Amino acid sequence: MSAALAPHLKTWKPSQVALFSFELTDESFGVHSLRFNQGQNSPAPTITINVICQLAWVIGSYLGAVAGNLIQDVRPFALDYALPAMFIALLILQINRRTHLFIALLSAVLSIIFWQLGATQWHVILATLIAATIGAGVDTWKQQPS
Repeated sequence: MSAALAPHLKTWKPSQVALFSFELTDESFGVHSLRFNQGQNSPAPTITINVICQLAWVIGSYLGAVAGNLIQDVRPFALDYALPAMFIALLILQINRRTHLFIALLSAVLSIIFWQLGATQWHVILATLIAATIGAGVDTWKQQPS
């Protein structure tokens, strides 16, 4: 994720880039991808967002470890729905071209196909790798001079 955002950090000090990379989470990656494309890449607010997301992650993990056994049935909390919903929302924010939409839909369809074929532990990873490779190929093909 850090490598994908690195082109936006060219004017940053090495220590700022290191802190940014260390504190980056899935959620802050989604936020920064959007912000950076709008030209909002100053270090202070960007690192602040990372620190808040990282602290939420660490504190949430700690609370889950300490209090997790107190919850007997997690189904009423809809946690099986919340995490996929969060990632879908982050994905939707990233779609800004038809190619992105095509790759997202292709990945979803491939994931379902792999699941049906029995790759229940690997279906998302396989679908992502195949769709991302196709997306990279399409982008490379589109950028070649005619």
